[in-house]
Amino acid sequence: MSGHEGNKSGTTVKKNKKKLLLKAFTVCFILLLAAAGSAAWFLYTLDRDLPSIQPLRDYRPSIITRIYADNDELIDEFYLEDRRVINITELPPHVVQAFVAAEDSRFFSHRGLDMQGILRAFYRNLQAGRIVQGGSTITQQVAKSLFLTPEKSYIRKLREAMLAFKIERYLNKYEILNLYLNQIYLGHGTYGIEAASERYFGKEAKHLTLSEAALLAGLPKAPSTYSPLYRLEKARERQEYVLNRMAEDGYITEKERDEAANEPLTFKKPGDSRKIAPHFTELVRQYLQSTYSSRVLYKEGLEVYTTLNVPMQEAAMEAVEQGLRELDKRQGFRGALENIPSEEFADVLESLWVDLGREVPVKGQIMPALVTGVDNETKTLTLGVGPYDGTMTLEDMKWAVKGDLEHPDELLRVGDIVQARVIELLEGADGRVRFRFGLEQEPEVQGALLSIEAGTGEIKAMVGGRDYEQSEFNRAVQAVRQPGSAFKPFIYTAAFDRGMTPSTVIMDTPVVYRDTLEDSTWKPHNYGETFHGPTTLRTALIRSRNLVTIKIPVSYTH
Repeated sequence: MSGHEGNKSGTTVKKNKKKLLLKAFTVCFILLLAAAGSAAWFLYTLDRDLPSIQPLRDYRPSIITRIYADNDELIDEFYLEDRRVINITELPPHVVQAFVAAEDSRFFSHRGLDMQGILRAFYRNLQAGRIVQGGSTITQQVAKSLFLTPEKSYIRKLREAMLAFKIERYLNKYEILNLYLNQIYLGHGTYGIEAASERYFGKEAKHLTLSEAALLAGLPKAPSTYSPLYRLEKARERQEYVLNRMAEDGYITEKERDEAANEPLTFKKPGDSRKIAPHFTELVRQYLQSTYSSRVLYKEGLEVYTTLNVPMQEAAMEAVEQGLRELDKRQGFRGALENIPSEEFADVLESLWVDLGREVPVKGQIMPALVTGVDNETKTLTLGVGPYDGTMTLEDMKWAVKGDLEHPDELLRVGDIVQARVIELLEGADGRVRFRFGLEQEPEVQGALLSIEAGTGEIKAMVGGRDYEQSEFNRAVQAVRQPGSAFKPFIYTAAFDRGMTPSTVIMDTPVVYRDTLEDSTWKPHNYGETFHGPTTLRTALIRSRNLVTIKIPVSYTH
């Protein structure tokens, strides 16, 4: 082959290589365009399906409907989500800073997405082979909470990121924080910083200390895991993390961090929010729901002012409880709740103590107690509740037997658990508090009370049963029963309207009425089967005399 022919062949090979490279480049370019087009179409499709963020300007979450008594005292609340909306401007700086430091330290510098956080989360997810970390910013959390589901998928994360980017262009940073602090779930049914502050500490969020704010700021990561009410040690660990982050970001000094970490915390007890009139407020709830709809009741945050009088309601509840206990005692003693083997005494005493909230019982308080000793010589029982004990004499339990009670072991024995009332507190020779107990039992009977102001018709007190948690049935308004003697005042009122007076005399004597329709006779009688002769209306009403009341209509029609 000549040199000319070799050069020609080499040129041809080079041309073919260039053509192949050009074709390969073209194919790659087309593939890249196709991929870019597909990605663009995919993102366009996702964007088109994203919800509108316009409603964020008019943020209206489900908020609490509050019920007030006649003195404007809060007596109940109704809600789907326990939330109290608060403006971020009302919060002290350290509350906002605690959440920013804990959840999104670069919040004020990014535009909705924290690329460092996303890459870190992506790497850890690859290592784990599943989604274990989200890397979400505060803005992304707002997007997820308000518009998306909590599912863990890359598609949802992409939608979340796109929404976050839009939200950052639509709202400023403080508006986003305002949404976040009112929307975030913080455990035990509470949503938002204000409701959580009230639930955990019994105070408004504007009064939170640095220590309390750091504790709450640690909850969004896992509210149940870090619940200070159930897992205080873990909650404290998370609080320490938040305080360290605040110090690293320059929000607080190391001295402030240490002081906050060591500050004692006092939590609100669940019993502190006991409802004063549950049967009454449930009646109000039913009225609101039927009149204004469930949506208004549970989402619009109504402020409802009622006629209920709290002191009268408390007196009514006490009267019903006392009356039912006295009535139940007249029916006889039903025996101990259960009997416990001696080897279980320590555990049972501790359990009773826990049920009391580990607090010393007060005079008049009723609680279960364990009979730990019987002394027939002194005729007393020894009862225990946790680390405390007391005595019960024959006099304190005599209602439980109809005849004479010679010895306490005729009624109770060691190991019995009974209901006991603290009659008085005594100081023992060793300086310890001891109690004198009286025997009680849980009433099986129920009762109701309704107090209405005659001049206005306003309901001042309503008791629908002795314990709403045991029975929600409202016996004051839902029970269908004969009116009995409760109807008598209406008859006397009608008599006075027709000229009779409290001094009018009617004979309390036997009478027989003939029922021609039923072909039968009716012979009414008084309670006790007695007759009292001439009786004034005043006395007849006071004594609830049936025969006089029956004869009143006949008397004033003649």
